[in-house]
Order: sequence, then structure tokens, then C-alpha cells
Amino acid sequence: MRIIATLFVSSLLTCAAFAGTESPALAAAKAKQVELHARVEKSEALRVTLEAELASYHKLADPYDAKIKVMNAEAAKWTADIARYNLDVDRHNAHQCVEQKGSNSCDWYTAEKQDLDTEKARLEAFKVDYEARKVVSDAELAKNEAIRVPLIARCDAFEAARLALNAEVEANNAEIARLEKK
Repeated sequence: MRIIATLFVSSLLTCAAFAGTESPALAAAKAKQVELHARVEKSEALRVTLEAELASYHKLADPYDAKIKVMNAEAAKWTADIARYNLDVDRHNAHQCVEQKGSNSCDWYTAEKQDLDTEKARLEAFKVDYEARKVVSDAELAKNEAIRVPLIARCDAFEAARLALNAEVEANNAEIARLEKK
């Protein structure tokens, strides 16, 4: 009888010991929670790094964007100036002056022609300058794109991984809550 009593007490102690421990599934879910937390911390560190890289990129890109806006405005003004110049040339050519001998009656026409030639030279000089600046801005754009394209790809990949990790964390938390209710 004494042996049976000892076995009974021993089995009660064993049951009590097991009653305080978690099920293997709950223990696994909690272990996974620790692993997921570590992954979330790594993800947060990567997010900070990507934000710093984006800020550095914008230090390059923002002045470029501002310069392009100015150049686009200049190009629009130049286009309007070309249209006005063409109208002035058409008007000038439509009103040819026939000078009366010795009267200097076409001095206005000659002066107008000189003004048109001056304007043409100004427009051509602007075009040469603009095209030279465009070559430089195109090189800047290529440099910026070489940085931006892989950076955006990394940000997109990070966002997809972040969403997947968040879903995994939520699923694991739901599993822990379900197992703890048992």
C-alpha cells in the first residue's frame, strides 16, 4: 500500500508540474514570437537606413527638379518668343517697302529688319545655351536615375517584406491567443 501511495503522490506531483507548463504548440508559438520580434527589429533598422538613403537622394534630386522647372519655363518662354518672332517676320515680309529715290522712306523697314535680326541672334544664342545646359541636366538625370531606380526597388521590396512580416506577426499573435484560451 505504501508503494501505491508513493506512486500516487509522485504522479500527482508530475501532473502538477505539467499543469504549470505550456503546451508544445504554445511554446513553439511563443518561440516564434521572439524570432518574429527580432525580424521586426531588423526590419525597423532597414527602414531607418532606407529613409536615410531616400533623404540623401532627395538632396540630389530636389535641386535638379527645381532646375528642370526653371529650364522648362525658359523653354516655354523661348517657344512663345519664337512664335512671336515668326509672326513679326511674316508681318515684316508682308509689308515690303519700296523706297522712293533719295527719300529715305524705307528707313523704318530697314530698322525693323535689323531689330528682327537682333532678335533672331538672341533666340539662337538662347537655343545654344539651353541645349548645352540640357546635356548637363540629362547627365544629372542619368546619375539620379542610377540611384533612384535601385533605391525604389529596394523600398518596394522592403514594403512587401514588411507587409508579409506584419501578417506573420498578426497570425502568430492570433495563434498564441487561441492556444492560451485552451
